[in-house]
Amino acid sequence: MSYSRINYLKKVKLVCELYNKHKVQDVPSSITFRDYIEPVHPMHIKTFYKFLGINYERELKKLEQKKQPQMETV
Repeated sequence: MSYSRINYLKKVKLVCELYNKHKVQDVPSSITFRDYIEPVHPMHIKTFYKFLGINYERELKKLEQKKQPQMETV
């Protein structure tokens, strides 16, 4: 099975969006992880914090630009 950076970033996006949906300012991130993220996306809390540190929007945009054929000027 080959590794796909796009699929990895899509999973990061899902986790981050779910976190942002349920995040409350006075509640620690570990509690939000335990109550909302882990039941849907089983992972270790270190992986969760790693996901939060990834700028998935920028990475996905770079991969999409790379995927599009380069237009050459004639």
